Amino acid sequence: MNFKKVSLVVIVTLLFFSSANVGVAVGDEEALKKIETSASNEELIIKSTVFLNCGLGKGTGVIIDPAGYVLTNAHVVAIAPKDTQECYVQYSARVGSTAYPANISMGRVVASLDTHDLAIIKINEYELKNNASYIDLTKSVSSLQFGINAIFYGYPVRTTYVYPASNNHMPQREDAYILSKANGALIDDPVFRQAPGVLTFNFRSDHGASGSGVYANDGQYLGTLFGALKSEDESNHTVVVSRDVTKKFVLDLVNQGKMPGSVYNTSNLLIDTTMPSAQQTSEDISVKTAEEPLLIGQTAPVKVDKVPEVAQQIYLSGKDLNGYLKYCGHKKSVKDQVYAMNKYTNPLVGKLKLTKLEKYAINNFIVYANPLTATMKAVDRFNLLKQYKQQNQTLPKTASDWEILLKMIK
Repeated sequence: MNFKKVSLVVIVTLLFFSSANVGVAVGDEEALKKIETSASNEELIIKSTVFLNCGLGKGTGVIIDPAGYVLTNAHVVAIAPKDTQECYVQYSARVGSTAYPANISMGRVVASLDTHDLAIIKINEYELKNNASYIDLTKSVSSLQFGINAIFYGYPVRTTYVYPASNNHMPQREDAYILSKANGALIDDPVFRQAPGVLTFNFRSDHGASGSGVYANDGQYLGTLFGALKSEDESNHTVVVSRDVTKKFVLDLVNQGKMPGSVYNTSNLLIDTTMPSAQQTSEDISVKTAEEPLLIGQTAPVKVDKVPEVAQQIYLSGKDLNGYLKYCGHKKSVKDQVYAMNKYTNPLVGKLKLTKLEKYAINNFIVYANPLTATMKAVDRFNLLKQYKQQNQTLPKTASDWEILLKMIK
């Protein structure tokens, strides 16, 4: 199967290791108690959900093949030891329990799909370790509708600080990886409807939940959790790579001989083209190894009389990134967008009152060089915005604001 590469149009916070609380669903706590449910096959899901320790990267994985192939996020395994590309794999017994330190297997990174932040790990001697429990993607076929209830299962980290008796002034940090679940619903986010292969749920998911499986009440796998964002109305949303992207990824690996074909093939791994974000299914994707973030800047500079036109394109990019990429001649890169959002945009915006779309436009300006910033690096574009903020006590919001900023380029 020959796959072309596509990328996600999404700005998120990746959810691998950091200090946080156990994830819970979003909304009024009393209302949540009334809707809290479990997947009908929860016992199987628990046995198939593992904690991954890949060195600096820690997260969750879902076993999807009886031979011990684990689905997770590419950013979880991206910083696995370069010489071995191995991760420790641990299991738990029930929701609310930690991953057992004594129950550890080793897993090797098989492949990753950076465009959609997916990766596959193969657990060594899996059949002997966990009685071959796995989530069968061929059974994930039901149509999706906005508003359906869903549950994710994963290992967010719970951090506590203790004061040893020997030194009451120096607290020691203790991290525990707790198998947790949270309820939420599939929601319609106008911005993410542009993102191929992406679903948005109103879970609140914390660090360590990266790679968690998301399931319908009947236990069908819906996708892989990979990030979170705070929406314009301050509610928490979780971003999930859809099951259709996962199925294409798995089929590609089967065709390449990197996964066995005993479970998955083109006849049984059906794609649901009725999904709200199934635009991706008309595209193709390719498997590649992880790369370091490389911010984009490869266009030719043009004259200053382009300022109004470029300013308008930047302003519109908040809600139409595809149009901006076409104008600038770039391809989408979710990794670069996430990297810039965490390193540049969030610290720059700080406590300023900006809409989600205004914030996206700022991040797009930093990540993707336009015809007037082609000779600048991402950090230079960030510094230009920083200078604008110092002079105006705010950041660009309108096309006119962006014109002012572009005219500051020396």
